[in-house]
This record gives sequence, structure tokens and C-alpha cells, in this order.
Amino acid sequence: MAISKLILNGVTQMDVTDTTATVSDVASGKKFTLANGTTGTGTASGGGGDLAEVDDVTLIDYDGTVLYSYTKDEFLALTEMPPNPSHTDKGLVAQGWNWTLTQAKAYVTANDYLCIGQYYKTSDGKTHIKIEITELAVNYNFYIRLYQTVKNGTIIDWGDGTVVTVDTTAGYYSTNSHVYSQTGAYDVTVYSVDGEYTLGYHGSNGGISYVNNNGSKVTCLCIKSIYLGDDCARITRNFTTWCHNLEELTISPATEIIGDNITAYTFSNAVLLKAIVFPPNCTFYSKTLISNMASLRFLSFGYNNDYDSGTKGGATTSGPLNLEMLTLPEVSSDLGNGVLFSALRIKRFVVPGTYTTLYGGYLREAAIVPKIVIPSTVDTINDYAMTGCLFGEIHFKSTTPPAVVNSRGLPTAMGVVYVPYSSDHSILDAYKTATNWSSLANYMQEEPQ
Repeated sequence: MAISKLILNGVTQMDVTDTTATVSDVASGKKFTLANGTTGTGTASGGGGDLAEVDDVTLIDYDGTVLYSYTKDEFLALTEMPPNPSHTDKGLVAQGWNWTLTQAKAYVTANDYLCIGQYYKTSDGKTHIKIEITELAVNYNFYIRLYQTVKNGTIIDWGDGTVVTVDTTAGYYSTNSHVYSQTGAYDVTVYSVDGEYTLGYHGSNGGISYVNNNGSKVTCLCIKSIYLGDDCARITRNFTTWCHNLEELTISPATEIIGDNITAYTFSNAVLLKAIVFPPNCTFYSKTLISNMASLRFLSFGYNNDYDSGTKGGATTSGPLNLEMLTLPEVSSDLGNGVLFSALRIKRFVVPGTYTTLYGGYLREAAIVPKIVIPSTVDTINDYAMTGCLFGEIHFKSTTPPAVVNSRGLPTAMGVVYVPYSSDHSILDAYKTATNWSSLANYMQEEPQ
């Protein structure tokens, strides 16, 4: 399959003059000559993802590197998915894209955009927590908190020659500590010899390595990467609390995301993390999944990612200031509150046609969103759903105006508000006169025919 666009060193390159180049050539490192005369080498391992612009369909690596980016038409013309990147030097084994080509084409056909991510397993099946102990952290306890299903079933290798068996009774959370006497980089591994384990602690001071004291805050700051292993069945609420220097995270296909029905903040305050890629068929039991992730650029949900219907979980909440692309999964129940609260750089956003309600904070204070499409299935817009959101154009697909609980639920008018066409203009009139819709009335027009 020939390609006309690729990304070299993280920068989108257009108009490849060698039109015989294939996606397989990219992975093999073939030399390409670009229209501007620049010669580069194709790569599927990325690098410098901050420089690449998103397009309608963007394929990212676990660290936020943009590997491939296509317009809708370009993607729908593909006959195979691009090759997987390689990170065997980090002990990661690529598992493929979190959407197959068939699945992705169906989504893109219906919704125009999609953020696709590559997901991984660790080569040895263990969870790896890579840390850098600083002078401040020496002689403080470093904690790993977990729950195991079998007593003595979990091993922690602290990476300095110390290996311990977790002897806590099955069914109880344990706080396991270790003191490092020297600065340096350590690879902490967690794995099961019997049963499985949950990482983190299911409480108000939850987290993989946090027990609410100054020493534990210092050591949390030493965590640089977390690669979840095969036996890590779940991660808990507040999983990344105080992990302010966490830069890399991979989620095992076997891992569920759990929380509670109040506030879970599973991924919170990891302010350097640029992307989270969820494997396909991952289930979330988390009321609020993302909080205060200042550098997060991409949140890639996989095919058939779903929320437990009782949690009404939110995809994101306040603080995804740099999030550029969010394509929500088709789910059996709506995601709930706080989907894109304060997403100041969002460029691509999709509400799929299975959602019936826009809850509070969906696009609240989301700066200028170029295009918003509200599917015909949405029949209710709650208070504060899009308060303060500025838009280029917004398309309401329902022929009946959704019920607006309070006028604050609608965005701040700036661009064009499109509603379905009707020959007698009755749909346009209905929107203009519907309860709480008056603030957008003067910006409305019918979809072009």
C-alpha cells in the first residue's frame, strides 16, 4: 500500500515524492526524499511527539509520540494498519493497535475522527516500576501498596538485590516499604507466583506509593515509569497520586481500572505524562478517570472500552490543559461528568452516537473547539455541560432539540450553530424557540443541502 504522508522524527511530512513507499518500508528504515528536497528515514518508533500535528485519525505510541496521522479519506483508503513500533530495549513487547482496521474504519466513517494507540506487555510478564532515588529520597521509605488474592503469592524485587515475599493475608491491602541507602536508578519489579494482585490502595490516601507523609511524597517523586505486568489484575483510585515525575505508563491487557462511585481520580497529578493508551476491551469502574494531568496530550480509548453502568465515570476532569484529541469510546452507558473540563487545546473531540446525555463539565471552559458534533441520540444537556466553551462550529444532529436543564449547559456562542435541515424550516424554528436555547438562536442555521 503506497503512502503519501509520514512522520519523521515526530514531525508530520507531506508530499512524499516516492509514492511507491509502503507502510512496511517505514518500519524497515527506508530512505525517503520529500518534496522540499529533504531526505529522511522512515521510523515506526517515533520520537519528539510534541512537534507533530494531529489529523483526523492519529496513531500514537504509549509515550505520546505521534507515529502516523491521516485525514479521514486517507485512513479509509488504507488496506492494512501501519506496522507496530518497537521498544524491546525497554522490555516492552508491542501487542498491536487498540483498534483493528475494520473496527477503526467503522468508527471513523460514523464519527470522522479517531485517536488510536499502541499497547504493550512487558517481556517477562512482570510489573516494572522504574525509579531514580535522589539525595532527598535516600533513607526514606519507598512504598509499594497492593492487594493479593493468595497469601505469599506476590514477590517484590526492590532492584538493589533485596527480594521479599508479600505475606499479607489474601483479601487485604498491604503497604510494603523499602529504604534505599544510595542514590541511583532502580528497576522495581512486582510479580505473582500464585494468584494475581491489585496495585495501589483503595482509600482516600490511595496510590501505588503514597501513605500521606512527607517522606512518601518525596519517594513518589522518584517514580519515572510504570509498565504494568500480566498478573496486575487491577489498579485503584488515586493510582498516580504524587507521581509528579511519572513520564511513561503502559497498561496491560489484563488490567482493569477500578475506583469508586464518588471520586476515584485513578490517574491524577502525573503532570509530566503525555499520553495514556488503553488496550481494547478494557473495563473501567472509575467515577473520574483523569484529574490534573497538565501535560496530557492524548487519551486513547481502545475498541470496546466500557464503563460499568453504575459508576457514571467521567473520561477527564479539571486540568487536561494540553489535551488535543479525545475520541470517546462507544459505551453501554454515558461517561458522566467532567469529560473535558478546562481542555484548553482540544482540536478533535467525538461524542459517539450511543450517548444520550451531556453531563456537567462535558466541554466546560474548553477554550476554542474547532468543531463539535452532538449526535442525534443526545436528548438531554445538563447544567454546566458546555459552560464557557467557545466553538468554531457546532452541529446538533437531533431533529428534536435536546432538553437543556439550564441555559448554562450550552456553550458560549462564537461560531455557527448547525441544526438539521427541514423544507419548512420547522426544525430550525423549534431549536430557536426551545426552552433555554435563546442564547444560541441568532447563531443558528440549517445544515447545507
